[in-house]
Amino acid sequence: MTVTIRHVERSAGDYVASSKSLGGKATSFAYLREGIFGAVALLNFVEMLRGQFAAPSVEVRLLEDCIRPKNPALLEALRQ
Repeated sequence: MTVTIRHVERSAGDYVASSKSLGGKATSFAYLREGIFGAVALLNFVEMLRGQFAAPSVEVRLLEDCIRPKNPALLEALRQ
């Protein structure tokens, strides 16, 4: 299982972590802020996925490309 982290375009320190389910039919994601609380949120997200899917290991990747949200209201909802 792989968790992919991407920077949110035009934001200072905002990231989205995502992972497809093992069957590929669903995607889980978490909104993260740079800093210690973002690191704790990422760890909790990875551990939740590991437990939910009984994955023996989880690979975490930080990609260079940015996420460009099509709907700013969705991004604002995630921030809350």
